[in-house]
Amino acid sequence: MWHVELPRLSGHVVASTDTVLVGGWRGYTPLAAFDLRDGRPLWQTPLPAHTALPVSWGGGVLMGHGPEAWLIDPRDGSEMARWQLPEPLADSELRPVFTAVGPDHCLARLGPRSLMRLQLSGAADELIRHDVDLVAEGAGLVGGVVWLRESRAGYLAADPDTGSTLWRVDVGQPLVSGVMRADGGFVVASEGALFRLRPDGQIVERSPHSHRISALRALGAGEMIVTTRGTLKALALESRQPGE
Repeated sequence: MWHVELPRLSGHVVASTDTVLVGGWRGYTPLAAFDLRDGRPLWQTPLPAHTALPVSWGGGVLMGHGPEAWLIDPRDGSEMARWQLPEPLADSELRPVFTAVGPDHCLARLGPRSLMRLQLSGAADELIRHDVDLVAEGAGLVGGVVWLRESRAGYLAADPDTGSTLWRVDVGQPLVSGVMRADGGFVVASEGALFRLRPDGQIVERSPHSHRISALRALGAGEMIVTTRGTLKALALESRQPGE
């Protein structure tokens, strides 16, 4: 359909309704925007930019670096809103640090233990301050629950409105990235097994896996993708009847 040349190490790519934004990873390259329909260049920053992985939200594209986050209009690069944060954003490399959870608010991972809620009005408040370190990645929102992965244990599950802890999933070893909704409950994975959880987060089944799992992603309709060392597998979850 179209083709444009990009500099090496561009890193980030995010698409909005009609625009593709590229660049800004680690401050190596400028940010550049292209028309989604025909690849026509729209704008480019004069200098290299530095931002966490951007996310399309609130009618713009949200990005951030250090103790600041800002929302831009992807068509012309103009700033729509800005937030001063109490501590730097988590250093998440190419993983998401922002999680859009509604049309007017978004979650941002800060520091080693904090989750902030950003509002389009410009307000920001701390939703969760955990008691142990978290993995430097954005929160998940699955089944109406906020999921935060702990660095040395499992998952913290919290209420998205109040930030209060609903439960913690601890299988005695770190869990990998990804939570799947299934049969009214959830599925998570460690490096060596899949775990089926009840709606209250209690483990009801453990399924060992022959390969070392590195991530889990839901495909919908009870299906998932798991990545392992050297393989990519699509799996179907068997349905369970009440009481099984």
